[in-house]
Amino acid sequence: MIYALKSTPKLSKFLLLAVLLVASSCKSIRKITSAKPDELSPAKVQQRMIRNQVQAEWLTGKAKIGFEGLGQKMGATSTIKLRKDSVLWMNVKKLGFEVARVKVTQDSVFMLNRLRNQYIAQDLDYLEQEYNLPADFNSLQALILGNPIFYVNRNLKLENTPEAYHLFASEGTKVNDFWLAPESFLLNKMSFEDKSSQRSLAFLLQEYAETADNQNFSYLRNVDLNSRETGQVSIEISFSKVVLNEPTAFKFDIPKRYTRVD
Repeated sequence: MIYALKSTPKLSKFLLLAVLLVASSCKSIRKITSAKPDELSPAKVQQRMIRNQVQAEWLTGKAKIGFEGLGQKMGATSTIKLRKDSVLWMNVKKLGFEVARVKVTQDSVFMLNRLRNQYIAQDLDYLEQEYNLPADFNSLQALILGNPIFYVNRNLKLENTPEAYHLFASEGTKVNDFWLAPESFLLNKMSFEDKSSQRSLAFLLQEYAETADNQNFSYLRNVDLNSRETGQVSIEISFSKVVLNEPTAFKFDIPKRYTRVD
């Protein structure tokens, strides 16, 4: 369902949050050899999960985005581009017209609001200050690729159930969880919670399929964010096409008539 897009200041919050999250071919998933249950340990399961990460120097993807939160409910389409450890770029279109364009580098975030002829240029930590959510380039890159993010990476524990391998760790008020498919060790869900600051992120990965270079990629992502600043925010990213390891351009020009806002 496509919802009307209003030109409001809250549009900026949606677009910046969308950067935090962004998830054809329908080939079968390649078979991955599983370990015997008695051979498993938290370290070995973690190693399998890391081994299954998407490896890409470049990414270009087409996706539909559904958003609900911050007083809005809307749908849009997007082109998402990534160069590893360098730049993340995306646009947002409504009814075929571009309404926003975003570029993120290792230390900065830029956004054009086409509806209001405005732009934002900020240090990357602006995202964390604005929304009280973890925001660094490596985390954004991992979220787009569908790779695990370790906010807590010490003393991992393992719960082995028929439904999933559940890795989890805690440190003070912070809790990090991962759920992996029992046969393939593909990441199905990860979550992070910081009880002291009342913020959380849950990331569900579905509909894995092989890319042209034989990597397993999640084409459907569901993200739930919650913090004092944002309240509950839900985003669905459904990729229709993904191309890995093909160089692409990142056009981002700020028109002279645009006004900078903070």
